[in-house]
Amino acid sequence: MAMAADDMYEDEVDLRTPLLQLGDDVPNFSCDTTQGFVTLHDTIQGKWVMIFTMPKNLDPISVSALAAVAKLKEEFDARNVSVYGLGVDSKMNHKVWVSDTYELQEERVNFPIIVDDKAQISKAFGLVRPNETDFMHALVPCMLCVVIDPDLKMQGYRLASADKRAPGLHSRKLDGGRRHFY
Repeated sequence: MAMAADDMYEDEVDLRTPLLQLGDDVPNFSCDTTQGFVTLHDTIQGKWVMIFTMPKNLDPISVSALAAVAKLKEEFDARNVSVYGLGVDSKMNHKVWVSDTYELQEERVNFPIIVDDKAQISKAFGLVRPNETDFMHALVPCMLCVVIDPDLKMQGYRLASADKRAPGLHSRKLDGGRRHFY
């Protein structure tokens, strides 16, 4: 059963949720995206999936990172890898992010970006900052790239930085058909 993102409330939040570990079951949730409503498990079961997170939509690093992933979309498709973005912002701001990416980087974003405007999905994945004293800042996810296998298990992740000021998100290297996500 998928949890609805709106079913979690601040008074029920334990920010000490650990980052999912390799082999863990990926939590199921229903949410809106820039391309419509999805229930995660129904949408991704039987496919490899990469979800990348960004702490902010509308900054130069985020626009560059979104463009870099968009540029690689055909390569991901060729390997049966579904790509999702995830950000703690509104659907409208995600759409502006997509538009800015095209305007500034000349890359069309043709994959969904998950709307996590209340950070419930980020909390379920353990992507919040548990030691942050400001509750609202604690809900801004770390920059992360998550890899999920066709059986809905966590198979890899790359944490770029817990410090939102650190440059860069992740890079990708395809080597001889092997998947490497950094």
